[in-house]
Amino acid sequence: MAPPTSPRPLYTRPEALAAVAVGGLIGTTLRYLVSLALPHTQDAWPASTVVVNLLGAFCLGLLTASLAELGPDAGRRRVVRLTLRVGLLGSFTPSSTLALPRSPARKIS
Repeated sequence: MAPPTSPRPLYTRPEALAAVAVGGLIGTTLRYLVSLALPHTQDAWPASTVVVNLLGAFCLGLLTASLAELGPDAGRRRVVRLTLRVGLLGSFTPSSTLALPRSPARKIS
């Protein structure tokens, strides 16, 4: 990672974007695998969405608390945060997907 005194914002640094992309690739793959393991029909509650959101929320809390106890957001902690918290868990548990599986089942009057 670039030193904290770098004039470029974190979100414009290639190494930060790469860390988020790697985590995002892993997170979306895991979410897809969970949706294959827990399929649902149009009339059923989307169990896979509930499972990944509960699991992701727990992991997000655990990771955030652990990183906060370890010290400031710099060096390896920053890379871990970007890869796991922003990339992996961000793509694994998007809150907007809770509406997606249910929307086709809604009837418009």
